[in-house]
Amino acid sequence: MKSELLSCLIISFLTGCATAPINEDIGDYTTKDIIMLIGDLKNKNTQVRSLAVQALGSRGLEAIEPLLLALNDSSRQVRINAMGTLTHIYTHQAEDSRILNILISKTKESDFYIKLSAVQCLGKMKKSEAVYALIEALQDRRESYGESISQTAAKYLVKIGALAVEPLIQSLKDKDASVRYWTVKVLGQIGDTRAIEPLIGLLGDKSTVAFKRPTPRSPYGNSYSYYFPPTPLDDVRESKYISKPLPEAMQMRTYELGAKGMEEQISKAIKGMFGGNSIRISVGEQARAALINIGKPVAMPLIPLLKDRDSYVRYGAIYVLGSVKCPLAVKPLAEVLNSDTSPEVRKEAALALAMSGDQRALKFLKEALPRERRNDVKEIIEKSIEKLQNNLPEVMEGN
Repeated sequence: MKSELLSCLIISFLTGCATAPINEDIGDYTTKDIIMLIGDLKNKNTQVRSLAVQALGSRGLEAIEPLLLALNDSSRQVRINAMGTLTHIYTHQAEDSRILNILISKTKESDFYIKLSAVQCLGKMKKSEAVYALIEALQDRRESYGESISQTAAKYLVKIGALAVEPLIQSLKDKDASVRYWTVKVLGQIGDTRAIEPLIGLLGDKSTVAFKRPTPRSPYGNSYSYYFPPTPLDDVRESKYISKPLPEAMQMRTYELGAKGMEEQISKAIKGMFGGNSIRISVGEQARAALINIGKPVAMPLIPLLKDRDSYVRYGAIYVLGSVKCPLAVKPLAEVLNSDTSPEVRKEAALALAMSGDQRALKFLKEALPRERRNDVKEIIEKSIEKLQNNLPEVMEGN
């Protein structure tokens, strides 16, 4: 009875024919309250309309109809408030398909703020029906005060989790490098093992994506954000351009092997990463970070890649193997150290052996040192030996 009466009131009032009893009680509020709020949706004052939209959210399911109409308001702020109020109703009171469908349609709007709000609202709903719309939003690189649509869509896809994995795997084939980059990042953060093989397939993807340097999140504070994950490049641990430290696995690299030349390495890395006001990161580099985040299950599928024709792929595979510390990878890594034609790959193999904490790695490194002809590779091998000699007693005691 309550629902029917209120629906009748809404329709009749909006069409200018309201005739219902003004004092009829509807639960914990009266028809007079509803009529006043609906009337405020026609007020010339934007602030009044915006407040009315918010107040209707506390009036139950019957507020859906006037809120859907408010999505056509001339004021952007009223439309954004209406989306937020409808999302609250959807997540806390009733999963009305009309709300989900209209918010999906709003992700196609050209207005940045409307689209961003629609993406945020869909993400909060955590429904599989919203996944494709959010994946499509990964293409939109527009940002304001440190918040981009692609970054926001990625954040909420992570929250949706397992329901988003299969569509995301398909999205790895997208022609747009930016979409592949964000998809890889999301899959890594979800950590689902179904993504391992597809992510490994992107280790050779050298397509780069440019990101602006960190900018303030708002004009009123000093909060900074970045649009890229902690960079997987060895030579940068943390710089003034990056607001968050690298993951622990990535901190355990060159710097733990000695401080010599550290400043030169950082300067060189920053010079290579930054050009003007942007930073470029490849999809393959992001795939390394994603695989590291998934952890040990990635190790066995990576070992065959140590013989890949592309040195970039070999380097990436070694990088990940060193971070996940797989005992079965120690011998294959030693073979790479002794025979790979690329000095950079050999360096990474030495680092990976050092990070393994495996007793056998020390023997392999010592055997490789006199065979190595390049001084820069020898230096890394020597540092790796030093690291293992310092840490192995602790490892053996722990066993």
